[in-house]
Amino acid sequence: VPAGTAATARAAGPALTLSAVLRTVGDCPPLRSPRLRAILREFIGAELRWLRLPEAMRDDESLVPRGFASCGAASRYIARLCREEGIPATTRIGWLVGLPDLVHAWVEVVDDDGATKVIDPTFVLLAEVIPGANPMLRDPGIAFRTNRLIPTALGVGADVASHTCAAGHVPRVTTTLDPLG
Repeated sequence: VPAGTAATARAAGPALTLSAVLRTVGDCPPLRSPRLRAILREFIGAELRWLRLPEAMRDDESLVPRGFASCGAASRYIARLCREEGIPATTRIGWLVGLPDLVHAWVEVVDDDGATKVIDPTFVLLAEVIPGANPMLRDPGIAFRTNRLIPTALGVGADVASHTCAAGHVPRVTTTLDPLG
């Protein structure tokens, strides 16, 4: 599917298989906006606890001021703070390379240099619970940056797959990442 387009797949059988090729580039330009860096420092200073929340609560940004966050809730919270500061921001969902069965969320912002950059709050939260985590994960200029994402065009709260039929079955979505070559 060309970049910037969406695809819909339909199947009449018990399973649907989709295949795609994604090329990633190891680019991680620095954050330029002092306002953006201040938002990220504030987020780090909040000493939040990362939780894998039940689906109904996963994207609830009102949990962040209470000290808890999932990737969806944290991303919505940071995106809102950015927009309040006049920084264009949107949430995205997709997958994190290495965790193919877990839908992940992050923020995309337009920095002062005009470039769209990924802000991922999850790593700084996980650094708090992983013994011996790299101390660089506490640096707002580094911790929130990743190039290990497989994006969709969807925002936090959207479904990467849906299913409708008279029987009302809930779809089971699995993802397998196979290396090329």
